[in-house]
Amino acid sequence: MMKKVFFLIFLPLFGFAQIDFTLVYHPIINEAELAITDSNYTEALKLYDEAFSNVSETGGFAYDYYNAAVCAYITKKEPLCFDYLLNLAHKGDNLDSLQQLDFVGMLKNSTTWRHFKEKYRSTSTKIDFQYRDKIVNLLKTKPQDRIKYPDDIRIFYKKIFELQRIYGSEKAIPKDSLSEPIRYEIRRDSVNTLYTSYYKNYRKEFFNLVDDYGFPDEDVLGVGIAHGENLPIQDILFYIKINENEDIDLERLLQNACRLGKLHPRSFQHLFLNTNNGNNPYNYGQVIVFQVKLEPNVECAEKLMEKGGKWLWKPEISNEEELQKVNHKRKVAGLESLDDFYTKAFYFNNTKWFISYKNKFIEEISYASSCAVLERMLKNAEEVY
Repeated sequence: MMKKVFFLIFLPLFGFAQIDFTLVYHPIINEAELAITDSNYTEALKLYDEAFSNVSETGGFAYDYYNAAVCAYITKKEPLCFDYLLNLAHKGDNLDSLQQLDFVGMLKNSTTWRHFKEKYRSTSTKIDFQYRDKIVNLLKTKPQDRIKYPDDIRIFYKKIFELQRIYGSEKAIPKDSLSEPIRYEIRRDSVNTLYTSYYKNYRKEFFNLVDDYGFPDEDVLGVGIAHGENLPIQDILFYIKINENEDIDLERLLQNACRLGKLHPRSFQHLFLNTNNGNNPYNYGQVIVFQVKLEPNVECAEKLMEKGGKWLWKPEISNEEELQKVNHKRKVAGLESLDDFYTKAFYFNNTKWFISYKNKFIEEISYASSCAVLERMLKNAEEVY
C-alpha cells in the first residue's frame, strides 16, 4: 500500500498538528449560511471571515468564497466582495463562465469592474495541469469500455444483446435460445473476473497518482461553480466506491480527506448515497416537495383531496433516537444537522444570488391508488407553498 495513502488514512491517529476542517471550518460555514437564511448578512460575513482565517494556510472552498462575496456586496463592502471573488481565479474558475451567474453579471455595472476583470484574468491559478491531465486521462472512457473482452465473450454478449431486443430483458430469454457451448453462468463469471481485475488496476493507478501528487482537491483540479461542475475526482471515486474491496478503507480515507480540507463533505456524502440497504446515515439530506394526486375513479374526503393538491414536505426521520444517530455521523464527516440542512435547502432553492453546494431539493408529483394510501402519504406532511 502506498505510503501517502496510509498517511492520509491514519494521520489523526498519530496526533499530528493538522487543521481539522470538520471542527474549525465547516461548522462555522454552516452558521454563516444559517445567518444568510435570516438575512443577517453582517453576521454571515463575520462568520465567513472567521472560517477563512482558521484555514488561511490552505484556503476555503470555492462556493464559500462566492457566498461571502455576495454578503460583502450586500453590506456595502465592495472591495472585500472583489477580494473574495479573486479566490475563484486561484482555483481556475473561468470569468466568462462566472459572469453567467446573476450576481456576477450584475457586478459588471460597478465602476471598479474593469480593474477587477483585468486583475482576475492576470491572477495565477494553483491548478497543477500535469496532474489534472493525468486524472482526466483516467476518465476518457468509462471503465467498462476500456476492458478488452476475449473474442468468445464479445460474440456471446452480442448475441445476448440481440435477444434482449427481441424478448425485452435478459431474464426473459428462453434457455434454448442460447446455443453457446459454454454455459451462461460461466460466461458471466468470466466477465465478472475481467471487471474485478480491471477495477483493481484502476484503483492502483489512481492511488499511485495520489502517492506521487497528493489527494486531488479543487485547488489542484480547478472548479466551475457557474454550472455546478463536478471535479474529475468525483467520477473516479465513484468507480472506486462501487467496486471497493478490502485493500483500503475508502470511507475512512475520504473522511480524513474531508478533515484535511481536500474533499467537501457533500462530495463525501454523495459517494455513499444509496448504500447499506437504507441503513446508511448518508442517505439522508434531501428535501422532496410533493403533490399527491388520486388515480382515476378514486374519490376521497374533500379535506384530504384539498391537502393533497398543495405542495407538501415532511422530514426524512421522525424517530428522535435515529435522528440523533444520523446527525452524529453527519457531524463526524463535517456535515450540518438535518434540521439545519432543511432550513438552508428551502432558502437556497429560492434565491438567485447565493449558491448551495450539491443541494438536494426535488419537486415531484405522486399518485395515490386509494384514500388509505393518500392519508398515509399526507401524514405529518407540512404545507410549504
